[in-house]
Amino acid sequence: MLLVAVVAPPATTDAAFTDAERASSGQFGTVVLAPPEVTSIVTCTRPALRNTYLVVEWRWPSAARPYDDPARVSTVWTVQGSTQTPTTVALGGGAYRSTFVANQGLISLLVNLLLGGTVNIQSWTTWTAAGASQPWRSADVERINMRIGTVLEGFATTCSLP
Repeated sequence: MLLVAVVAPPATTDAAFTDAERASSGQFGTVVLAPPEVTSIVTCTRPALRNTYLVVEWRWPSAARPYDDPARVSTVWTVQGSTQTPTTVALGGGAYRSTFVANQGLISLLVNLLLGGTVNIQSWTTWTAAGASQPWRSADVERINMRIGTVLEGFATTCSLP
């Protein structure tokens, strides 16, 4: 015996939260993460062991939530895909300066650039919500392109924002 049931599709509705007590508690909201905005490239030189090769000034895209809580929001920087931890200081007025110093691991990554090439530097924002075990990450990244010249170019190095 074969039994066939015909079921009507569910009705389309608008989603809404109707609990007035919770809706007005301020516990609900939207957070859209954006990467930090690089405002200036102060220093850009060819990386060599223990030298300062990059200094950038940047700011958060907003002073509002989630960027107003330094305990929960942070910036992640990578050079050629390897996470780097620059020294970052607040300049005031919402501006920051990050200084990158080349270490042995970075030099090993860049040894293939002895004949010149492009270094990919990226930054993004992470934010950890209260009670969350994992941070959220901004979908977009801020990019800095570092071009290291060849020996014939004297290893001339330039940095630019795309």
